[in-house]
Amino acid sequence: MTERTTQREIARLARVSTATVSRVINRVPSVDPILARRIRKVIEREGYYPNANARALVRGHSRSLGLIVSEEKTVTIHGSKRGVISGTTYEDVIRLKPYAADLVE
Repeated sequence: MTERTTQREIARLARVSTATVSRVINRVPSVDPILARRIRKVIEREGYYPNANARALVRGHSRSLGLIVSEEKTVTIHGSKRGVISGTTYEDVIRLKPYAADLVE
């Protein structure tokens, strides 16, 4: 199993600080466009993507929705903006869908 590329590694390869890499990832407008392009090329070449768990810790939320069901058989509706909504019955899913949509927007 190969190790994931880190922000620190991207910074080393692009010859910038980790703070600058972070600013590019978060699209801070004060970063020089030529520098940002160079960093994005390194990010793309290395296949870097932010760690979702680390981002959730920093931001204080994960944009994930968990649903506990009491039966093994579930109904699943695809088509929410981000992910899948499941419930034990079709009625459960229909009832929960508006709340899930609010959470992921």
